[in-house]
Amino acid sequence: MRHRAITCKNQILINNFFQDHFDLDYTRHEDVRTVVETMMTARRTHRNRMHAYFKKFPSKEAALLKPHPDTTEEQWKELCDLFTSEAFMKRSEQNKKNRSKLTVNHAAGSRSFQRTRACMKNQESGNINPAELYKKNYTNKDGIWTSEGAREIYNGWMPSSVSVI
Repeated sequence: MRHRAITCKNQILINNFFQDHFDLDYTRHEDVRTVVETMMTARRTHRNRMHAYFKKFPSKEAALLKPHPDTTEEQWKELCDLFTSEAFMKRSEQNKKNRSKLTVNHAAGSRSFQRTRACMKNQESGNINPAELYKKNYTNKDGIWTSEGAREIYNGWMPSSVSVI
């Protein structure tokens, strides 16, 4: 099983669910993208839950003795192998270092700047002010800044950057 891909069986189950519960047109790019993004989110959420469960054990061997209830023993062994692989641990360590260097907190959740920009562009005339894009990503739903540093960066935004993109 490839850990980066959704299994064929699960993909069929999710597609069948969408077909039974939603009126989707698979010739429309937007509908296909919605289904694919939903499957990717479900896979990522499942893997994150499995990793959180795995981290409760002191060792891989201990984790293997008590598979997560939502997995088969074979699936759990593959996940344990993934979580203890050199590549996974190296990437995890690098991500921890990168997160520790952040000086301001991003408030858009898992949504990237590019995705936020696309959503803002669809809602308006098609022009985006970079300062407003920054503000959207670094304030919460109530308009409160995630940190004083983020607010200072916004307030010090150079007038030349106020042009639209």
